[in-house]
Order: sequence, then C-alpha cells, then structure tokens
Amino acid sequence: MTKKLKYGLFFVCCLFFVFVLTGCSAGDATTYDAVQETLKETQKNAVIYEVDTYIDFSSLGLSDEELTDVNTKLVAVKSDLNTNFDYSKIEELLTKAFTELYNVVPEGKKEEITDVESAVKSAIADQLTTTKEKALEQVYKFTTKKSKEDRENHQVYLCEQVLVEYNELILNATSASLAGKVEEKEVESKDVYQLVKNYTILIQKYELQEAPLQFYTGSEFWSHLFNNLIVFPIGWLIQAIAHLCGGYYILGLLIVTILVRTLGWPIYAKTNDMSLKMSIMQPELQKLEAKYANRPDPDSQRMKQMEQMQLYKKYKVGMGGCLMPLLQFPIFMGIYRAVSRMQYTDGTIPGTQDWVSDLNTNLFGVDLFKTRGEFGTPQFWGIIVILVIVVGTQILSQVQANRRQKKMNEERQANIPEYRRQAVAQNDQAKTMKYMMYFMIFMMGMFVWQSAAGLGVYWCIGNVYSMAQTYINNKMSGRRMEKMKKKFEASK
Repeated sequence: MTKKLKYGLFFVCCLFFVFVLTGCSAGDATTYDAVQETLKETQKNAVIYEVDTYIDFSSLGLSDEELTDVNTKLVAVKSDLNTNFDYSKIEELLTKAFTELYNVVPEGKKEEITDVESAVKSAIADQLTTTKEKALEQVYKFTTKKSKEDRENHQVYLCEQVLVEYNELILNATSASLAGKVEEKEVESKDVYQLVKNYTILIQKYELQEAPLQFYTGSEFWSHLFNNLIVFPIGWLIQAIAHLCGGYYILGLLIVTILVRTLGWPIYAKTNDMSLKMSIMQPELQKLEAKYANRPDPDSQRMKQMEQMQLYKKYKVGMGGCLMPLLQFPIFMGIYRAVSRMQYTDGTIPGTQDWVSDLNTNLFGVDLFKTRGEFGTPQFWGIIVILVIVVGTQILSQVQANRRQKKMNEERQANIPEYRRQAVAQNDQAKTMKYMMYFMIFMMGMFVWQSAAGLGVYWCIGNVYSMAQTYINNKMSGRRMEKMKKKFEASK
C-alpha cells in the first residue's frame, strides 16, 4: 500500500470519527446557544427597563437638587444591575434595585410610589411576558429556517405539530430562570429556557428522522420506485411475520433477514463460481504472462490480449461475473432501510399505517426501537453488548474470508515456479484489505452505537449468516472446483 493511500484512508477515518463524535454530542448545542443568547439579552433588557420605569421621578414634583440625586442613583443602580446581572436571581436583583430607588425618594413623596414588594411581583410578570414573546418569535424562526421544500413531508408535519405544542407550553410557562442547568435531554418543565431547549432538540431530531414505511402511489410512484419494489415489501413482511409469531418483532426480523439473505444466495454462488474459474485458469494465465514477459512490442502485446480473451471465453469469465456482487447490494440496502424506518411506522403521519404499536420490541430488556439512552441504563448496556457482538462477528467474518482468500491464492500458484509467484503484490493487497477491514469494522461499530438497537441486531444476524454461508461454501468449493476442472478438461 502506498503512503498516499494509507494517509488517505487515515484521513477518511478521522473525518468519519469527527462526524460521529459530532453526532454523539448534543447536535443542537450551537443552535440553541444562539437562541439562548437572544433570550438572555431580551430578558436582561426587560429587567433593566422595569428598573428604569419603576418610579417616574419627573411626576413627583422634586426640586432640581433632589431630581439630580435620584437620577444619579438611578444611573448607579442600573449600572450595578447591568454589571452584576444574574439570570438565576431576577427577583433578588429587582428587590435590591427597587429598594435602593424607593429609599432615595423623599419621605413625603413615597406614598405616591408602589411599594417594593408589589412592584417586584409586577416587574417579574412583565419581564417574563416579554421573554416568552421573544421565545415564541425565536421558536417560529427556528421552525421556518428551512422551507417546506427542504424537508420531507413527514418532517414538515412533525415540525408543525411540535411548533403548535410548544407554542402552548411556552405561553403557559411560569418562569424564565437559569438557576438550574438547562438539560440536554427532553424533560418536563415550565421554564422558558428549558422549553426552548427541548424544542430545538425535537426539531433537529425530526429533521433527521426517516420517513415511515408506506407505499407511494400516483405521481410519486416512480420517484419512490426502490421503496415501492423493495423497501416497503420487506418492511411489510417483517411486521406480518412478527404478528404471526405472537407479536415478537425480533422473530420477524430474524426470519426475514434469513429469508432475504437466502434469496441472495444464488448471486453469492455465481460470484464464488467466478472465483473458482479464476483459480482454475490461473496456471494458464501465468504461462501466458511468462510467454510474453520479454516481448514488450505492440504486436506481441496485442497477441497476448487476444489469447487472454480466448482464455476468458473458454472459462466463461466476463465482466458480468465481477458485477454480480453488486446485485446483492439493493437487497441488503432494502432490508436495512426497512429496519431503520420500521420504528417510525406508528400511524403518526397522516396516510401511514400503524404497524408497531402492538409489537413486542423488547429483547432481554433492550428496546429494539430505541437508541442507547442514558449511561448505566439496561438499554445503554444492551447496545454495548450488541456492539461487541457485531464487531466480534465482523472480525471473525473477515478473518474467515481472508483465510479462504489466502488458501485460494496458494492453490492458484501451487504449480507455478517460486520465482514466478506474485508474493509482493499479494502482500500489498493483503495490507490494503487489512486497512479496509479495520475501517469497515470501525464504521459498522459507529453505526450500531448511533442507531436503534434493532439495526445492531440486524447486523448481528447478517454477520452470523455470512459466516455460516462462507463455511458451507468452503466445504462445497473443493468438490465444485473438481467438477469444473473435469468439465473444462473435457471441452479441450
């Protein structure tokens, strides 16, 4: 492997790692911080305004000297309030500021002023109203920062629903305090800051949420052809089998995964046959390489290519065989998409069905429709166990495949002189495959860590099936190769 390729793979891994870490952290942090700063500025200005308008000194008939004194005091109180502002102690700050202003008023004029306690209650209510109004404004902007064209239909619906819900919650909020830490998780609260935080979390969650499984008709049929022909039928089959098996989602997932993988076995077998054919024709290819090794002229190279084409034709090896594994990709992607979208098919979105509300999605205390959750919970440790199993089975599967590849390479070159063997090239190829294996294992582990438990279980089932498939194939390959050799020898 060249240094450039190594560094390239390392760079890709680093980028993916950063992406995953960003996803693992509170993805709404930057956005919410900006909203919170706007709310804090609004609230602070509202509190200072309440202090500034608490007493209308110009209406008290004060002398110029008294008016100068009270205005000087007002400036000092506002300056102190601005400097030492604490969002968790609004009532204390207002009480202190109002008391200082109340005390500076001459005794004969105090009866014309609202008492401090009543003024504080009124000021707290007024600044809360102002903060709620700004929160509603920010919430609306946050919801509409993306146009409907930038969101899927289900995302538009969910965002509109949560906007209506949180409008009501914010209007009924009873405080706007940062006395406690604003939680990163969704919690019940009547505080403006916490409600806005919860809202931003939900919006960003819904903007990433996948669509529920549904069959598209009319003008949308062709634009959702892959969904209609592969994803939706697989999803329907999972829930149908799950319901037939007593409502256990894991049984539906297990049976359909095995069924779909088995349907793809003929493609796998064809790919294996191509590998066997390549092994059988390898000695002849090596002889051809040796024949033209010292003949670099154009005519000789053309003859070499023509003889290679004859070999490929003889053993029926073509580009179609190389592309066969790609035919499995839509099938595997279809079941992956069906599993990832199944949890959202609960009838929430108008026009979709409820497939999951009556399913049992638990597996040894782990909800297959949920992500890892909080640290220390059964769900969290369940995801850890699933991740270990996925990574472990993936490593075993790769080791098994590498051993088979090594054995096939040895068999291909068994009759080739030592000096003609391509040891260096194979070593470089092995190193490249090893790096790719590490990257794939890392990527799969991160997918499991980030996704619902059901996707991890799907990977586990798929890995175990692949290992069994490889084992069975290895047992049959020897007999299959001998049969092919006899067939090609007979055709000579």
